[in-house]
Amino acid sequence: MSYVNNRLFGKRILVVEPSYLIARHLCDVLRKRGVFQLGPAATEAQAHDIVSDNAVQAVIFNAELREGTLAAVLAFRLAAWNIPSLLLTHLHLPQTHPLRRGRPQLIYPFLDHQLEQAVEALFAPPATASFWTTASADVP
Repeated sequence: MSYVNNRLFGKRILVVEPSYLIARHLCDVLRKRGVFQLGPAATEAQAHDIVSDNAVQAVIFNAELREGTLAAVLAFRLAAWNIPSLLLTHLHLPQTHPLRRGRPQLIYPFLDHQLEQAVEALFAPPATASFWTTASADVP
């Protein structure tokens, strides 16, 4: 993989996913793009500890965490800390949903290149980031 013109190279991204196998796959995809991946974390408490102790540049998180709890507190904190994030879900959530808070969403199942595109968009300059503000903010 060439890292020339790779927006993700060297970025510090936290993966918050309760399923170990899915988390490993997400981490592998990111690592192939040169990401310095943090985690994975399976709970909000683990994610909070990692964000507090590291210079996290973005977070990819599943809407549903360990024991079926929703990542509502994490979503709120990420917005308050102004950390770009990507929500992973099994269902489409409207932009106004508390877990979305205007953030992009990727719906399972998705392909590796869709994940890469969605994460790259988190680091896009403001002019091209408007892609996520449209009514259909999900990656095609």
